[in-house]
Amino acid sequence: MKFCYADESGHWGEITVIVGIVVDAMRMNRTKDDWEALLTDLDQISDRRVFEIKGRELYRGNAYWREWDGGERSALISNIIQWMVDRKHSITFGAVSKARLADAHSRETIDGFEDAKEWTIAAFHLLLSIQKRYQGEQKNKGNTLFIFDDVSERGGLLDLVDSPPPVTHGFYGLKKKQRPLDQVIDVPYFADSRHVGLIQVADLFAYILHLYAEISEGFSNEKFDGEFARLEQWIDQMKPVLMQDSVRWAQGSKDPCTLFFRSIAPPSLLRVAA
Repeated sequence: MKFCYADESGHWGEITVIVGIVVDAMRMNRTKDDWEALLTDLDQISDRRVFEIKGRELYRGNAYWREWDGGERSALISNIIQWMVDRKHSITFGAVSKARLADAHSRETIDGFEDAKEWTIAAFHLLLSIQKRYQGEQKNKGNTLFIFDDVSERGGLLDLVDSPPPVTHGFYGLKKKQRPLDQVIDVPYFADSRHVGLIQVADLFAYILHLYAEISEGFSNEKFDGEFARLEQWIDQMKPVLMQDSVRWAQGSKDPCTLFFRSIAPPSLLRVAA
């Protein structure tokens, strides 16, 4: 059994990214204890002002992080990424370009996604990619419970999970006697990120991927020399545990659902973990 902790990068810019961190249940307690120890250290350093790590605030030096210079914050981010790599937890993501989705809606989108918003589509894409990645594991080891940060858009995702559009079956190759989304335990749950450390880690990773895509595609400019190169370094650091691109949007696939997700994806994120 696995847990997937997921969060988005925030409602800003032209791109939506949702990252999921997949943890095997057998190693869950050790991971939670280690994360709580890190937060305790930061809490003591900050005189009890760090309640949770928010990716954007840490990266930009806002809130408590104003007391840390850029080098210190950068080192902490690198350490958090390495912390995840050392524990060998898997990372994947769903991503949507707002302009490309609007274009798809203006032409002809596929059944089941006609009125879906960016967050809902990115979250369901994340869920489908994990279904695809783990459905071959034996003895229920691929069964996954999803925990998202609490959001107002959750109703759309719950509807899709409750009744997956038939067109999505081809994304992961549903077999004749297989139940749709058979690796998803129950429906996704939603929690306050202040109380769930791995949702905070997902938020940080989502921010890095989001900003990388925004700068790559010309929606944002570098705020300092070498910013884009630093983002590339962090993504390279993630690669040992980042699920392959083929799990999200397989190249050469003729499956309509896969083609739809590719068509609305930020081009810069289509090949980050080849």
